[in-house]
Amino acid sequence: MVMPGTSVMAAAAAYAGMQVRGSLKEMEARLTPRTGRRAVEQEKTLDTAAGALVPRMLERDGAAAVRQNTLALAGAMIHRFRQDTPSGSNRARDACDDALITDAEAADLILGLQDRVTRDRAAEWMDGSAAAPALRLWRALARRCAGGYAEHAVAPLTLAGWVCWSTEDGPSARVALSCALSLDPEYTFAQLLHRAINEGLDPEPLRRCLREQHHEATGTADGEPTPDAGSATTTEGTRRPAGRPGPTRRGPARRLRGPRGSTGPGTRSTDGRGRRRTGRDGDRSRR
Repeated sequence: MVMPGTSVMAAAAAYAGMQVRGSLKEMEARLTPRTGRRAVEQEKTLDTAAGALVPRMLERDGAAAVRQNTLALAGAMIHRFRQDTPSGSNRARDACDDALITDAEAADLILGLQDRVTRDRAAEWMDGSAAAPALRLWRALARRCAGGYAEHAVAPLTLAGWVCWSTEDGPSARVALSCALSLDPEYTFAQLLHRAINEGLDPEPLRRCLREQHHEATGTADGEPTPDAGSATTTEGTRRPAGRPGPTRRGPARRLRGPRGSTGPGTRSTDGRGRRRTGRDGDRSRR
């Protein structure tokens, strides 16, 4: 497995005639969480959001509602990003993207994507007109995983890697997936994507599976394979208007976090040792 910081990946990409979008360091910088005062503010917002969302995600009915709200918000953000395409250097474009999403919106999405079902539905934004704004959104969310929430970046990093691979940008896909695996080497989705890229497989079979998943979940006819940017569909096939979901926040709560790749969150250790997230039964789900 090729990890960040090596020159082998860049050399192989150049030999294969692939376009490397900046140096490896620059590519990784686009995925690195923010620091300083803005990071402190984002972490506080994540704390507050976790106190409101995680208990709901542990309940059967609440989990379904959070999934729908997360997908609706993601669709609204993708639509917003599509309507405002930045220009200039990568750094300037990323700064513009960061300004398009509030701390509260980022927190709701970051926490919602820790749910495996939600993450898999979000992976449907993989090609067509939704691919580019979706990739910008996943990168922006990875940059918002500040402080003690660094490991939450694994989900958006993996989604970024998937969109890059689906749109034939192998070098960027490898960087994003390597960053995800450096945070959690056991994250199955990232492992499978990384292995598939290294083995030269075609992403189309996975795209086909995700299109079928979208068709089954929404009951829509075949066509554009991804959900409409600006609205999200519920598991019953009805559309939910795009907008910012989430309950009223009542202030900071004890920091919680759910298991990456599981269908529901668990509690997050607050003893400062950064223990891994566990599922409802204490198992470490890494799918």
